Amino acid sequence: MKILVAGAGAMGSRFAYMLVKSGNDVVITDSWKQHIDVINNKGLKVLIDGYNMGTYRLPAFLPNEVHGEFDLIILLTKAMQLESMLQDIKHVFSDNTLVINLVSGLGNAEQILEYVTMDRLYVASNYWTAGLGGPGVVDAVGEGTIKLQIYKNDSSQYDEQVIDVLNSAGFRAKLSHDVFLDIWKELAVSSVINPMCAILDCTIAQFGAYKGNVEISRLILDEIVEVAKHENVVLNIEDILDKISSLFPDTVAGRHYPSMHQDLMTKRNTEIDYLNGYIVQLGLKYDVLTPINSIIRHQIKLKEQLNEGSKKR
Repeated sequence: MKILVAGAGAMGSRFAYMLVKSGNDVVITDSWKQHIDVINNKGLKVLIDGYNMGTYRLPAFLPNEVHGEFDLIILLTKAMQLESMLQDIKHVFSDNTLVINLVSGLGNAEQILEYVTMDRLYVASNYWTAGLGGPGVVDAVGEGTIKLQIYKNDSSQYDEQVIDVLNSAGFRAKLSHDVFLDIWKELAVSSVINPMCAILDCTIAQFGAYKGNVEISRLILDEIVEVAKHENVVLNIEDILDKISSLFPDTVAGRHYPSMHQDLMTKRNTEIDYLNGYIVQLGLKYDVLTPINSIIRHQIKLKEQLNEGSKKR
């Protein structure tokens, strides 16, 4: 299958490696020119759990330079970069293109529907982790899972094909019967793990080793569960706590520094407004108090501001 991975940061690069390794014709695109140049000149070097998995040659382009037609486009940009990416690659969408949306957060599927019909758009929750060891180097740990579903339908004629492509590459993908609930669960998990590890400068396992991790998680999740009710989404807090604790082992994601931590360490803006910040906005909309998520958002936004100040020195 000819696949475009749109958004080839840490996660997109790991996905590209796994898809290439399983025999697909993969092209990647990203706006980080140095990363693209290194991949084109030297290949994509891959480290998984500390092991060198080799260097993989695959074509890499800046978004407005991508050309050709693709059977599948996998969207893995940051949420705030999605619209720009869609605009830059709109010329490669065709009536035959399938799209998998793996962009974090809620509401971005509606953006994508301006470029692809709903019968060809898969929305998904994603629990894979990834990191970068510099331009052109994937440095990732652990394994994950994916749940996906065609947009606003129970099933699609393309389900078997899409699942086969993903699972041949080792993604442990499953079809969901309520993917928007799955995405809400992922948002809830990410709204705990991402900011806590970013603020505390720790791995997922280090957060899990603190005996008060469940109490912290509950404080955050209580507000998310209450806000979700007003969106007609019923979240089970115990299920979410179980999912969070399942990430603690090193073989899953324990050694991982989440993307928000990576962004702050490299002085990039984070997706906080699409996680805890999104909960705060819904709280304002429905007159639900969200003080815990609000202070978390402020802490991350302050760290972003401090990073901006240090870059100007």
